Amino acid sequence: MGIREAVGAALLSTHLETQAHESAIDRIGALARAGKLGRALYHWRYAGQARYAGPVLQEMLRKARRRLRIGKFHEEHPTLVRACQQAMREWYAPQCGMCQGAREVVSNKLRLICPVCAGSGMRRYSDAERLDALQVEPATYQAWEPRLRELLLILTERDGAAARTIRMQLREEKA
Repeated sequence: MGIREAVGAALLSTHLETQAHESAIDRIGALARAGKLGRALYHWRYAGQARYAGPVLQEMLRKARRRLRIGKFHEEHPTLVRACQQAMREWYAPQCGMCQGAREVVSNKLRLICPVCAGSGMRRYSDAERLDALQVEPATYQAWEPRLRELLLILTERDGAAARTIRMQLREEKA
């Protein structure tokens, strides 16, 4: 079990007493030192607490407005909201729909490389899906595609930063 799954399980644990070895409360305490978006991501994805999708979106919007320089009252703000929602969808469920991330499918006792993801295990969201999600014209989508990648990067960065913080805090606690 990786650190993300261990912390996700700890967030749902009812055994929060301290012990000589690392316990659920230690992991929760370590997560508390992570950034606001990182904490919300852990609750949402790794602990499966759907109610955190709203806080993730709010924090994503705050960071996206600053990074992309689109204010709340800017004409592109509604598109920014939809782009953040799409980035969240892509980050939350990156697995291929056909093989569920296994990279292969079984057919008549044969193991075959998944034809949908070509063995990567990852879903490739098409430009048409993204265009539909953003509700923009194709010409406008060309300007938004790099912004969408930037939003995905924010999620990946915050997730990674939270994992690093947790590992560092747990190491310090053992020392």
